[in-house]
Amino acid sequence: MLSCGPADDYDRLIQLCDSLAVDYGFVILEKRFVDVTRRYGIMENYIKGWDATFRIKEDFEARMGCSVYDVLPDIGRTTLLCPKPWNIPALVRN
Repeated sequence: MLSCGPADDYDRLIQLCDSLAVDYGFVILEKRFVDVTRRYGIMENYIKGWDATFRIKEDFEARMGCSVYDVLPDIGRTTLLCPKPWNIPALVRN
């Protein structure tokens, strides 16, 4: 994230949306975090980032009066899908 001052609600919403989306739809945060970790490995500050994302989610839920998951289409179906992890295509690896 660029450091151009404090994040506003729009910035935080974009961060949350990025954490809820995969190439085949919306998923719960835990599924997205595992997906990223499987592809890139665990890094030192991941857990802090996950905690920050949960705080953002909880803040928006408090304002919405419902779960973020309640308003995302097909999240129940897409969360249960188990596609193979994405890998860099062979042509790009070289």
